[in-house]
Amino acid sequence: MLQTTFPLRSKIIMLVSGTAFCTALIIGGRNYYGISEIATDKAIEKLAGETRNMALKVRDAYLDMRDEAVTASRLPAISGLANSKRHGGTDPKDGSSEANLRDRLSRVFTARIKARPFYRQMRYIGLADNGREIVRVNGMAGGTIETVATENLQEKGGEVYFQEGAKLAPDRYYYSRVTYNREAGRVDETLTPTLRVVVPIFDDKNDRLGMLVINADYEALLNDALKDMKFDNLLFIADHHGNQIQLDRDGKVSRLSAAVNYSTPPHAFIRESFAAKEDEGRFAVDDFIGYRHRIAIDPVNSDAWISTFILVPKAELFASTNVLLNKSLTIGTVLILAASLAAVALGHSFTRPLARMTAQITTLGRDGGIETLDLPVHLRDEVGELARAFHELTDWLVISDAHRKKLSTQLDAFIATAVDGFVVIDGQGIIEQVNPALLTLFGYERDELLGKNVGVLMPEAMRHRHDEFLQAYQATGVRKYLGTIRDEEARHKDGHIFSIALSFSELHFEDRRIFTGIIRDMTAVRDAHRKIEHYATELERSNQELDQFAYVASHDLKAPLRVINNASRWLEEDLGDKLTGDDRENMTLLRNRVKRMEKLLDDLLEYSRLGKAEDVRYKETVAGSVMIDDLLLLLAPPPGMKVRFADAFKTISIYRMPLQQVLYNLINNAIKHHDREEGEIEVDIARIEDGFRFSVRDDGPGIPAEFHERIFEMFHTLKPRDQVEGSGMGLAVVKKTVERFGGVITVTSDRRRGAEFTFTWPIERQSSDLSEKAA
Repeated sequence: MLQTTFPLRSKIIMLVSGTAFCTALIIGGRNYYGISEIATDKAIEKLAGETRNMALKVRDAYLDMRDEAVTASRLPAISGLANSKRHGGTDPKDGSSEANLRDRLSRVFTARIKARPFYRQMRYIGLADNGREIVRVNGMAGGTIETVATENLQEKGGEVYFQEGAKLAPDRYYYSRVTYNREAGRVDETLTPTLRVVVPIFDDKNDRLGMLVINADYEALLNDALKDMKFDNLLFIADHHGNQIQLDRDGKVSRLSAAVNYSTPPHAFIRESFAAKEDEGRFAVDDFIGYRHRIAIDPVNSDAWISTFILVPKAELFASTNVLLNKSLTIGTVLILAASLAAVALGHSFTRPLARMTAQITTLGRDGGIETLDLPVHLRDEVGELARAFHELTDWLVISDAHRKKLSTQLDAFIATAVDGFVVIDGQGIIEQVNPALLTLFGYERDELLGKNVGVLMPEAMRHRHDEFLQAYQATGVRKYLGTIRDEEARHKDGHIFSIALSFSELHFEDRRIFTGIIRDMTAVRDAHRKIEHYATELERSNQELDQFAYVASHDLKAPLRVINNASRWLEEDLGDKLTGDDRENMTLLRNRVKRMEKLLDDLLEYSRLGKAEDVRYKETVAGSVMIDDLLLLLAPPPGMKVRFADAFKTISIYRMPLQQVLYNLINNAIKHHDREEGEIEVDIARIEDGFRFSVRDDGPGIPAEFHERIFEMFHTLKPRDQVEGSGMGLAVVKKTVERFGGVITVTSDRRRGAEFTFTWPIERQSSDLSEKAA
């Protein structure tokens, strides 16, 4: 027996140790890059969220300032001043004098400047006398507020913001550049960077009266907008005119650098963002990684925007990554040492029985026959498997010719009964064998194919390609198509072309080279794919249109809500002590409902965006008791209507939307269609196997059986439009929402009294459906 120069035991030790080392190196390398990527992605994701939040807060400050100006421009005192000028100094509507109207308007301006100390001026400017101010209130340093006397009012016709405001159409507004405040044509010595918003004023006949102008200390405005934010990183804000402000990591706000007189030029990454096409993205600056977000402040003027930037040091970003990498290195070293020790023990244990078996096999034929072998087949390890395999091999070597013929017969039967077509060709492409499935697929008899070139099964244009492939393969040995599955076209006996999946393989049989092909008809599959692609395209287009509609509807509804909120505050301030305690409570209730409605609009818009790539952000879970309070506040049922919720409802925890909207529509529907001023509505809940079953019962007039299906159709109501306010969409939306999330809704009513709507809500599917089905 020959002795190896390098024992198997040593090879096993080297193999295991080397494998452990390479595995640890590969896994460690992948972990390094994986952890780095994950840490970077998470950090960027957090930075992106903070940057967008900061941008929204600054934009809201702009919008609040605009809304203040719009609300003030619609005050009765404004139109009263115009009427008094036309009628000898007295407003004919209420008999107020011009002086009285100026006083009322200045008191309103004073109250607003007190509420927002960063307002420096509120002015009503007319068009006459070169844009002379009609009423002006100044916010002074230290909180002092001054109403400017009539003789000290100034002409502003030469100011850029006046000229731009004089061009504005109704319902439009204008943000000025940030400049130093000017008084009587000269720059104020305080060098206060000032932002102005201008809103035009028209009378009932659409004649231009003038404009409402609010001046704000831009630096103080930004500070107020960001006062509730926690600053863990460097923050920057820049607008489309080039004004910038920096907020340090300790929350300290640096002096604003106004574009009219930079104290320091903008950073390079801020200048580069001005020309960027994308509204947001990451960037790197020295030892920092940052994120920027640009957001429009004027929906009509796309050139008016503000950008926010947040920077975090790279060392902090990757601190957790380095800790994990050190742990991975330590664990990898320990594993390599343990694997090496295990390899020593394994090598000794494994090679000892293997050496004995090798010695016996070597002497086979010299000391005895196969029956004399004493192989360790009883072992339950790899050596035992090798011994048993060798024993089975020796049994196979004595298989009779009859047994081999039996196996051949079984193979022929398998090919004959296969559902896919099977063909065998020689090196020249001549058909030697086909199975019944292929004959059925192509419409030939066996004798019509045997001895023919396989090109008879192909379209005319493909036959020469197949012959060229066989010739090239035999000449070069390069496998281009062998062993692959390809989509091809085939030709039926009657001449029609159809789609197939084709797989060719090579065999060497009795010193001959033959090729086998498996063919499957793919006509039905291709047709199904085309239909699916068509439906997917149509569905994507429809979803995009629905998303756009939801966004526009939500955005347009928010503007009047803001006006209602501001107008209620102005009204409360104007009336002052004239309001009773109940009046003030009603004012507060009104504003709370406005806020709730704004939140509901936000929820609906967020819900319409779910399911867009990774963009699944809306997963707000609330307690049942919170949802009950929100529903009652939104519904505001009449005094005679009692809405009761089961005690079990208060203890659940579930996603707010769209369940809250479904329950709101059902309860509101029961209230609207009740035939009496007093009634009861009960909301019940029961736990089922995969979620909840909700029911909404009322004691109203009931619903005839013939309408149980029609009430869920769009724009369908049981009462005329002049009797019940509604679009007829409520129950249609409810049904579609419930079914989208895998639930079922039904209605029961005996027509004598009352109706009950019942629907199921599968919990485990809700979160996944937000991304899979909500689109």
